[in-house]
Amino acid sequence: MRYAAVSLVAFAILLVLPSDSARGTSWDVRFRVEVETLEFAPDTRQAQMHFNVDSRVNYNLLLGFLPPGWDVARDEEVPNGSIRGRALGVWPVNLLGYCGVNTQFIFLHMVDASTNVTDTVTFGTTWDDLDGNTLLDGVDRYPDFLNELYPGLRPVARLWGDNRGFITTSAGEMIVQFLVLEKGAELPGGVRLDASAGTPFIVVVHDPTHRDPPKASLIAGICAPFSLDLRLFDHTPDLPWTPQDDALPSLGIPTEDGNHRFGVYMSSRRDADDDGNENKSDSCALIPDPDWSPYGGDMDGDGDWLGDACDPTPNVQDFDEDDDGRNTWLDNCTLAANEDQADVDRDDIGDACDPEPETPTGHFHDVCVYQDVVIGAGGPASARPTECPPVAAPVATPTATAAPTPSPAPTPTAVPTTAALALPGTGGAPGGGGLWWLALVAAGATLAGATAIWGRRWLLRRPRG
Repeated sequence: MRYAAVSLVAFAILLVLPSDSARGTSWDVRFRVEVETLEFAPDTRQAQMHFNVDSRVNYNLLLGFLPPGWDVARDEEVPNGSIRGRALGVWPVNLLGYCGVNTQFIFLHMVDASTNVTDTVTFGTTWDDLDGNTLLDGVDRYPDFLNELYPGLRPVARLWGDNRGFITTSAGEMIVQFLVLEKGAELPGGVRLDASAGTPFIVVVHDPTHRDPPKASLIAGICAPFSLDLRLFDHTPDLPWTPQDDALPSLGIPTEDGNHRFGVYMSSRRDADDDGNENKSDSCALIPDPDWSPYGGDMDGDGDWLGDACDPTPNVQDFDEDDDGRNTWLDNCTLAANEDQADVDRDDIGDACDPEPETPTGHFHDVCVYQDVVIGAGGPASARPTECPPVAAPVATPTATAAPTPSPAPTPTAVPTTAALALPGTGGAPGGGGLWWLALVAAGATLAGATAIWGRRWLLRRPRG
C-alpha cells in the first residue's frame, strides 16, 4: 500500500473575539501532515505533523485533533518508558531581553508516561529517579502542575519528552509533554469539544505555572517565529536500548484507502497595548511603544531593556528599575515591585501592575486549520467542524460581535531537517504553556551573543544630545 500526504490545507479560519480585535500584531499559522515509514525502523510508520507560526507573536495554546478512527493506545496498554514518538525543534531564544541572537535546537524521544493524576510529583523532582527503575519520576508519576493547569482533566495517554543526552539548548534541560484526551472531552471552564473532530491532544512545554521564575538569568524565555515537528509512531519500535517489551500498538494508522482529516486550533499570546509586541516580551506592556521591539529598535536610549516610552530614567541604565531583585527582562511588572511575580490570569502581566488581574489583558488571535491526508487511492472528503475551536456547542460571546477576519491562506512549506518545536505561551485560558528557562547557559554561541548585546548596550549608555 502506498502512503501519500496530499498537501492541501482544506479549511482555515481566523476568529477574533469582540474585545480582542486583531490590532497591532499579525499571525500566520501553517500546518502540514505526512504519513511515512520511520527511517531507523522500516517496519514502523509515523504520522508527522508540522506546526509553524510565521510571526513575532508566540502561541499560547496548541490543541490538535487526530482523525476520527485513528485510535491512540491508552496509557495502561503501553508500559511507561516505551518510545511512542519524537519531537524535533528549533527556535530563537530571548537572551538579555532580545530575540534572534541565539537559536536553539532540540531532539526528544517521546515516551509513554503515567496518567495517574493522584500520584503526583513536583516539577523540581521530575528529573529524579527516586525508585531506581531507570525512569524519571516525571515519567512514572504525574507532574502536579498539569493538575493545576487542567483541574479535573485526566488524559487517556501522556507522552513525555526530555533532552537528557541531547542537551543542545543554551537553556539546559527541558521537557515537552503530549496529552491525549478522550473524544468529546470537557475542558476546564465547562467547554466540551466536538467528538466528531477526532481525538484531541494538547502540547505542554516545561512548567507553565511559573512557580519559581529565576531572579537573575541571561535567558528570559523563547521567541517566535517557531515551528514544531511532532512524530507519532503506529507502534513502539523494538530497539535494543529500550528495556520494555516493544512492538506494541500505539497509534492506529489505517492501511486501507481513505481520506483522513487532521486539525489544529491555536491561540496566540496577548498584546495589551497593541504595539505589535506580545506582553511577555514587551518591556512597556501597557504603554504602546511601536518603535521598540525585542527584535531590535532604537527607542531604548540607555540600553537597559526598558523602552523609553515607560522608562522613568531613559538616560540612566538600570536593569532593575523597581528594585524587586529581578532583572528587567525577567520581570512581569517592570515598574512595580513584585518579587513573587504573581500572575493569576496568566497574561504575562503581573498582578501588581495588571489593571485587570483576574481577566487576561490584551487582544489575541485564534485560528483553526485542517488538512486532509490521502492514503492509497483516497476516499470521500471528510466533513469539518463548523465551530472554531471545534466545540459541541458554540462558545457564548457578547452581543456586539466583530466581523471575523480571514487569515492568510496557510500553504505547506518545506520544513528544515531539524524541524522545530513549538513552545506554548502563558496567556489566556485554557492556558497551554509558557517557559521560565533554567539559568544554565552553554558557553560558546550564547556567550558570543551576550557579548554582542552588552557591547551594544554599552555604546547606547551615552546620553543623547
